[in-house]
Amino acid sequence: MTAIGYPGAADDVAGGMAAVLLEPSYSVGAVARILSNVKDMGDDRLIQHTATINPGNSGGPLFDECGRVIGINTLRVVPNQDNEFAQGIFYSVDIRELLPMLEENIVQARIADKPCTPGMDTRNDVAPATTKEAEAAVFDRFSACVSARPCDGDICKSRYISRVAPDLAGARKADVDLRMVAAGPLCTQQKEAEAYTDFLSCTNDNPCDFDKTCGPKLQQSLRPQIMKKRQTLFDRMRAKAQDECQQASAPGIWARRANG
Repeated sequence: MTAIGYPGAADDVAGGMAAVLLEPSYSVGAVARILSNVKDMGDDRLIQHTATINPGNSGGPLFDECGRVIGINTLRVVPNQDNEFAQGIFYSVDIRELLPMLEENIVQARIADKPCTPGMDTRNDVAPATTKEAEAAVFDRFSACVSARPCDGDICKSRYISRVAPDLAGARKADVDLRMVAAGPLCTQQKEAEAYTDFLSCTNDNPCDFDKTCGPKLQQSLRPQIMKKRQTLFDRMRAKAQDECQQASAPGIWARRANG
């Protein structure tokens, strides 16, 4: 069993070297026990294990020997006045607790029901759909995935193709292509909305960079017709940024002018 994450304490010795900070840390241990209905964790099921985790590991995966995720690293018991001898007590949320969240966000999980045997190949744990009814359910998930995440259309499509028999996927090609084409404009709209949000943040956080960075980046990201619709707000944000930049450069002078 292996825990992977980015414990901040392990990076102190590197002195903030970027190359090191991007590399995950690995620790190995064993499952100690499974705790059900833990009140302090919302009645979730926890895995107590001995793979060392520290602040920065939280949210990282806990793998079994077959490379399958069995938990999400969450917390550890720290020695204190009540348990001064506590050592090697770490917890991960059982991965099964996350299934409702994954389904709600249209993330298809590959669920393995076979026991882990070191060296086993787990890539084909989920058999592809071979009936029209099963294929229809997978296609519905594909359609929902493309609608919710149009810029990830290729990922949605690859998941669909890998989860249905080739002949059924071939019969659905026209429907799949139609939804992929429809996702194109939606992806463009999503990217433009994100670009405008980034523009607002850039202007508010760095008003003196408006003409050099914030404004040009937005103009490059938006289609001309959309930029035309945004022009009034764009000019308003430029005027606001110029005022804030001037005040930041000479706060005393601008304060006296404001007071007459």
